[in-house]
Amino acid sequence: MRDLAHRSRREGTLVILSDVHAQPVVALGRSGLYDELTEENIHGNIDDALNRARQYLGLEPVGRPEFATPTVARESKDR
Repeated sequence: MRDLAHRSRREGTLVILSDVHAQPVVALGRSGLYDELTEENIHGNIDDALNRARQYLGLEPVGRPEFATPTVARESKDR
């Protein structure tokens, strides 16, 4: 993962993670990758990750579908 992050940064490619649950977030933090990737690029669901990509590209965000159910505990507070 670290190699991917470094290579992507060198090549000017943004890395956005989706469906990241608590244990991987802890592991990313311990390894220092959480800070390298930055919190704004680590998401608990695909809708938020896609909206981050839209933001990066200068596009308007799209709302979460009504049927979307939080899959990561920290998503519940985002609603």
